[in-house]
Formats: sequence, C-alpha cells, structure tokens
Amino acid sequence: MRSPRKAWRAKAAAHSDDEDGRQGLGRGEHRGWGLQPEPDHRGGGLQPLQGAAPHRRDGGRRPGPVRLAPAGRGPERRDDPAACQPAAPPSLALTEEALVEQGLGRLLTQMSAMAAPAASARRSPFECKFPPGISIQAYVVRLLRLSRCSAGCAVLSLVYLDRLIKRHPWIAVSPLTCHRLVLTSIVVAIKFYDDTYFSNKFYSQVGGVTLTELNYLERLFLGLVDFKLCVEPQEYELYRDILQKAVDTGMVGAAPDAAKSA
Repeated sequence: MRSPRKAWRAKAAAHSDDEDGRQGLGRGEHRGWGLQPEPDHRGGGLQPLQGAAPHRRDGGRRPGPVRLAPAGRGPERRDDPAACQPAAPPSLALTEEALVEQGLGRLLTQMSAMAAPAASARRSPFECKFPPGISIQAYVVRLLRLSRCSAGCAVLSLVYLDRLIKRHPWIAVSPLTCHRLVLTSIVVAIKFYDDTYFSNKFYSQVGGVTLTELNYLERLFLGLVDFKLCVEPQEYELYRDILQKAVDTGMVGAAPDAAKSA
C-alpha cells in the first residue's frame, strides 16, 4: 500500500500529463523542441538564456561589444593623409644649467671671433700674452660646474660683462681677454647673488690664475662697472633670451649691446 504522499505525487503527475495533452504539447515534445521557460529575474531561480543580454530596469539592453583600436593608435582618418604619418619624437628640453653653459660658451666664442683689432695701443688688464690652451666653451663649462655657479649667476655675469664693454670700449672680448673676463664676471656674480660661495683661492685654482691676480682683477672689474651690480627683471630676461637664442640657432646675429639697442 502506497503512502498518502506517494499517492498525491502520482496523482499530480497524471494531472500534468492530462493538461499537456489537452494543449497538444506533450512532455517529450516540449523537451525535444529545445524550448526553455522564460527567465524570471525577480525570483532569481532561473538564469537568462545563453547569449541574451541581461535585463535592465530601464527596459533597454546593454550595448553590444565594440572593436577597439590597437593600443597607442587613434582612430584612422582616411581623408587626412597626415594622420597616417608617424608622429615626430618630442624634442629634449635642456635644463637651465645646460642652457646657460651652451649659450654663454657659444656667445663668447662668437664675440671673440668677431673682435676687431685694438684701435689704441692701450693694453687691456685682462689680456694674456698667448691664447690659453683650453677653448672658451670648455672653459665656461669648467667654471660653471666646478664653482657650482647657478644659472641665474651665469646670466648676471653676462650682464656685468656687457656693462663693462659699454662703459670702456677699449676693453674688448677677444681670444686673449675672454677667459679672464668671464672668470672675473662669474666670481663677482656669485659673490653678489648667492648666499654661500667659496674663497678666491678656490676660484683661482678653478680659473687657472694666481690668487693675487684674481684679487686684482676683481677689484678692477668692480671699479670699472662703478659697483653697479643690481639687475632689473626685464634686463635679466633680455639677456636670458639672448642665451636661449644662442642655443637654438647655434650662432647669434649680434652682440648683447646691439640686441638690447634693437
């Protein structure tokens, strides 16, 4: 004798077969057609059909997959041939210290090459008997790096050097005077602008002169410029642009005084 529970299950199954038969769809046909019941998202019991987009509360569907461009490339534009050309590599920007090194060295080299013969027999106190064995460019790099001269002091040294030439035209920047002139102007700029600096004995060893000679050149330089060492911001930017132009073009079209007068 079957239990009441088993009898109820058998009766329910028979009733289900009768319902399917009345509708013209048997259990076997239901399975054979591959149909599945509609998903009920609210109940959470059934999963959506494979490949169907999930339902959204706003009644729409999620966007389908998109094809992305390869990494590092933007969308192709067939109407613009320039878009297909490879991009030029970015230019390497110089640091401020490297800029003043190259600019000051190139500018002084050109000024020395353009120096005219002395009109008077008066000899410059910054003149040496023979051209030094080191080039002006290498000498400037040596001075700025070993003396730990800042970029601002290097620009000021050019300002002071130009003031000296304007006040005393008989002192020219030539291959015989350029080394001592730039050494003295850098030492003066460092002592006036920087809070900390080395002794003149150290600077004389860096510049390749004796301590007595450097002391004399420093006093002479200050007297020739009348101890006028203050520089306005506009004047500073002007000479800094001159150094920038010397780096960009490799050659400078005019001396600092000519550029300033223009």
